[in-house]
Amino acid sequence: MTSLDTLPETAARAPLTLRAVLFQIHLYAGLVLCAALILLGLTGSLLVYHEELEAWLAPPPRAQTAGAPQAPGAIAGVAMAVRPGFVATQIMLPEAAGAPALVRLARALREGEQQGGGHAGQGPQIFIDPVSLQLLETRDGPAVPILRFAHDLHGNLLMGQDGRRIVGWLGLAMLLLGLSGIVLWWPKPGRWCQAFTIRRKARGYTLMRDLHGAAGIWGLVVFLIVSLSGVAIAFPQTAGAVMGSKSPVPPRGGGAVAVSPAQFDAVALLATAAVPGAHLMAVNAPRRKGQPFRITLTGAGSVEGAPAITVSADPQKGVTEIRDPALLATGDRLLVWQRPLHEGQGLGPLWRAAVFVMGFLPLLFAVTGVWMWLVKRRNGAS
Repeated sequence: MTSLDTLPETAARAPLTLRAVLFQIHLYAGLVLCAALILLGLTGSLLVYHEELEAWLAPPPRAQTAGAPQAPGAIAGVAMAVRPGFVATQIMLPEAAGAPALVRLARALREGEQQGGGHAGQGPQIFIDPVSLQLLETRDGPAVPILRFAHDLHGNLLMGQDGRRIVGWLGLAMLLLGLSGIVLWWPKPGRWCQAFTIRRKARGYTLMRDLHGAAGIWGLVVFLIVSLSGVAIAFPQTAGAVMGSKSPVPPRGGGAVAVSPAQFDAVALLATAAVPGAHLMAVNAPRRKGQPFRITLTGAGSVEGAPAITVSADPQKGVTEIRDPALLATGDRLLVWQRPLHEGQGLGPLWRAAVFVMGFLPLLFAVTGVWMWLVKRRNGAS
C-alpha cells in the first residue's frame, strides 16, 4: 500500500522524514522480495482448496461394505502386510459411509538410525475397506504430484528445514510490508473516502496507486493474519513461547518406530474412553522412541476444519494428555489455531474464500508497485 499523496520526485528536493525513509524501505523490500512473495501467495491460494482438487483429480476408492468399521489395529495390520519393511504412521478412519480407511506408511527406523526429514505424505498410502478389510488401492506417492510440489514449494521452497526457516522470514517480511503499508496509506484529513476506493477515471499511475492502496486496506486484516500465522507455523517453538504455550511441538520427520497393530487398538480405546461421545478420526504412531501415540477426535458440534481434540496416550502409561481446543489456556488455543487460520479452515466458507483471494495480493502489489516505481524513475530522469 502507498500513500494517496505523490511523494517527491527526487530525494534532493525533499526533506528526509521518517515517512520518506519508511517509503524507501517498503519500496525496495517489495522490489527485492516480490518474486518469492508472489510464489508463496499463489501456491498458498492453490492449497486452500487442495482437498477438493485432489478428490477431483484423483478420487479415493469407495468402500462397498456396509457396517461398523473394524478396529484401527486390524486396518493397520492389513496395510503393513502390503508393504513389508514399512510401518503404519497414521490411520485415518472414515468420516462417512462409503469412505475408505487410509493408512500412511513409512520406512521403519533401524536401531540407532536418526530421524529422517521427509514428509509423511510421501510414503505409501493404503486404502482399505474399513468393514471388510479388503485392500482397495495402493499409492506409492502423492496422488496429484503438482499439489505435493506446490505444498513443498510453499512450505520450504523445496529446501527442507532450511527452506522452512526462509519461508518464515519471508512471512515476517510480508507482515512488516503490510504494517508499513498502513502508515504510507494513511490519508490526509478530508480524503478518507477516496482512500478506500478506486477513482472511476483513474488511469496509469493514478490507477496503480489507487489499486495498491484500496486492495491493501480492504484486505489488510486477512493479509496480516495469514502472514502472522505463516510465521508461527515456520517457527513453532518461538511462536509458542511468544503466545505463552506450554505444550511441546510434535516432531516432524519421515521415518517411524515400529509399533504393533495391538498398540493402535489399545491407545484408540484409551482415547475414546477419555473423551466420551467424540468421533475417532485418526491414530498417529510415535515418531521417536519413548513418545506417545497421538489420537485425533472430533466432538459433537465441532466445526469442519477447526482444531480437533488431541489425546496423547501410551499402551503402558495410559492417557498422558488431553488437548481440547475449547478448554485450552489462551496461549495454547492461539497456537493450535494458527494452521487452520493460515489454510482457510475452521471459520466457514467466507474465511476460506478470503484466504484464497489473499494469495493473489502479493502479485497485485508487485505489479502496481513496480509500475509506480518505473513511472517515478522515468519522471525523475526526464
